[in-house]
Amino acid sequence: MSKDDYPEHEKLQAVKKESQVIGEFLEWVTGGAEGSPNLTLCFYQEPTDEPMFEGGGSLFDGEELKLNLDYVEPGWTPAHQRIEQLLALYFGIDLEKLNKEKDLMYERISKRANS
Repeated sequence: MSKDDYPEHEKLQAVKKESQVIGEFLEWVTGGAEGSPNLTLCFYQEPTDEPMFEGGGSLFDGEELKLNLDYVEPGWTPAHQRIEQLLALYFGIDLEKLNKEKDLMYERISKRANS
């Protein structure tokens, strides 16, 4: 087992201190601590006539239309990404590959423990 088996973990280790500081700031700014400004990270959604989902359609709450899936209004939309996802994107770390590496680590540890 060499460190070359875990390239995403190597990337993560290389940015650990910087990632920690940025993560703590994002946690604070989005309401994770007392005195936080409790901001929401957003992106600007360009208008489009493309359906959001195949087939389009709309969602109703009783009689009231809540969301028309055939058209996207322009405006600011909450990002809905976890801080972990934002940090991985910023530092170029593939979370899917990182999780596969973790699974490989657990598998190897389990095999050692059972032999």
